[in-house]
Amino acid sequence: ASVIPKRKQIMRENHRNPGLNRAIADVLRPGMRLDDRFSHAGTAIAHWVRAGLARESEHRTGFLWYPIAAGLGILAYFAAAEEPSLWAGPGLAALSALGLWRAQGAFRLFCITLLMVGLGFAAGAFRTAYVTSPMLERDILVEVKGFAESVETMPSRQRYVIRPVAIEGIAPEKLPFRLRVGAAGRNGPEPGAFVSMKARLQPPSESALPGGYDFRRVSFFRSTGGVGYTIGPMKAEVAPVEPPLALRINAAIDR
Repeated sequence: ASVIPKRKQIMRENHRNPGLNRAIADVLRPGMRLDDRFSHAGTAIAHWVRAGLARESEHRTGFLWYPIAAGLGILAYFAAAEEPSLWAGPGLAALSALGLWRAQGAFRLFCITLLMVGLGFAAGAFRTAYVTSPMLERDILVEVKGFAESVETMPSRQRYVIRPVAIEGIAPEKLPFRLRVGAAGRNGPEPGAFVSMKARLQPPSESALPGGYDFRRVSFFRSTGGVGYTIGPMKAEVAPVEPPLALRINAAIDR
């Protein structure tokens, strides 16, 4: 008795799609075997998808699915077991774009979807390549010189993001792009200043538990190759080189 009113309600809501109504009626028919019910459920789902696509076409809102396709491309990049070729995403996007020249109807939509997937895949790959920076391999106690990109002031200390120019004992080509360093006190150098310090540094830590917060992963995508704290005061000095334009902009915003 409870099935019949529910079936009538669903059929009223889908009065514009008789095929879907028939499929739903078949699924809800009393006394049907389970395998037949599953078969009719598959038919109902197919009708529902087709009806949804027809509504998307009627209201011209299908393009809203393209960012989702790009997101799937990004997920596909991060799901890869090994680092894919940098040109895999652009290659797929280029082939899809070529297919658009003569594609019509559903195949054209398929090509546009593949194009967005390829662009999403390329975005993940190029972003990773862009932020890749050397990371420290072990704990070290060294002298560091570089530019203060930003300063975060806390109740009893400050936390600096440093763009190192030189780290004692580390070759220039192995310098991390950024360091995150804590310093005691609240009156340290301003953002943009060239600073020198004695610091204990270590590589960013990995997650303590499977699926937990992965600080190393977050640091990688911030181009941060080491973290630590200063030993003694941090001193401002005359910069031996001109700071990069992006650093000057970031420091000005932070000030």
